[in-house]
Amino acid sequence: MVSTGKLLTRALLVTTAAGATAAALVACLDNYRVVGVREDANVDLDAGNFVIDKQDSGSGKEDASVVKPPDGGDGGVTATPSFCDTPPGARPMGVAVGDYLCADFESALFSKGWDNAPLPAAGSLDKTRDVSVSKPFALSATGSTPVRTEAILTWTPPVGRPIFTEVGASFQLNSVVAKGSSPTRSYIELVRLSATLEWVTFGIERQPTVLQPIPTVPTAYVEFGNSNGETVPFAVQEPLKLNNWNDIKFTWSANGTILLLINGNKAVIKQGYGTQSRTLSVRLGAKATGEVTGFETHRFDNVQLGVTR
Repeated sequence: MVSTGKLLTRALLVTTAAGATAAALVACLDNYRVVGVREDANVDLDAGNFVIDKQDSGSGKEDASVVKPPDGGDGGVTATPSFCDTPPGARPMGVAVGDYLCADFESALFSKGWDNAPLPAAGSLDKTRDVSVSKPFALSATGSTPVRTEAILTWTPPVGRPIFTEVGASFQLNSVVAKGSSPTRSYIELVRLSATLEWVTFGIERQPTVLQPIPTVPTAYVEFGNSNGETVPFAVQEPLKLNNWNDIKFTWSANGTILLLINGNKAVIKQGYGTQSRTLSVRLGAKATGEVTGFETHRFDNVQLGVTR
């Protein structure tokens, strides 16, 4: 794995050997991209049927791609690379093909590269132009309760490979949430890192109030769970900036280390929650559970998922 200045900076946040390993994956997640999941260029397909034309200056090298109308007329515009086509989205050395994915949601089919087309129940999952980190699109996931809803994408690395060392997700998150009331714990799961029998989740929750459900502002949560029905919540030490972009790094190692960084700051680091499973999956979107009024919209951009073995 390539050593970077970011790795050194983040390693300083972690004081244990296991935590340092998790920090290494966090650094590498800055460089994941997927091969073959994007369209030919970052083109606004809503604006018309465009084609890609390579311009040759005679130097023997292709110049920048130019987007032109189908008739080949002049007036084309330079197609700027999107996040997954730039060095920050490149696959790091030492990570196998198939064990990484980069999604910036600029393709015409935003779920391309994931295992499933969006399968929302009462929620919604789509591209949005309203706000994004890498222009013009981001993913928008909306879940509402009291009706249990799911609006998620799933990615599964290849099976039959060696036991993983770490699995992780790096992404930009912008959650638009208002105060809401909840007589019981209500939560929106945003990311789940799953093995066969165990998993860890990251999301936003509201806790019930005493006597009456007074509207409250939600907070971030991290939780470990397994097929025996056990759930272990962890206190998140760093707040999310609601209605703003947050840089999220969320990793889980087979030896049991769970690490969450919010905007570069250590929010959760726990040990002793491992697995021996060879089968992994990552879910991203909005899965709502509980009884909270209103809607919440969560925007994702520059998503990088990866596995080290």
